[in-house]
Amino acid sequence: ADTSRIVFPRSLNKLSSRQLETLEQQFLDDPLAIFDVDMLFTRFITQIMRDEFQVKPKMVFGYSLGETSMM
Repeated sequence: ADTSRIVFPRSLNKLSSRQLETLEQQFLDDPLAIFDVDMLFTRFITQIMRDEFQVKPKMVFGYSLGETSMM
C-alpha cells in the first residue's frame, strides 16, 4: 500500500516538480518499495510474453533477483 502511494501518487491538484522529486527520492530510499516494483514489472512482462506472444518456456533460469522473480 505504501509503495502504491509513492509510485502512483494521488492528488486533487497537479503535483509540482518539487513534490514529484520528493516522492522519487522516497522511492529510491526504500529498498522494499524498489523490490515490490521490480516484482510487479517482472509479473507484467511474464504475463505479456505468455499471453500475448504465446511463449511457453519448458524451463527457466534466474540469477539473484531473477531466482525470486521466476517463481
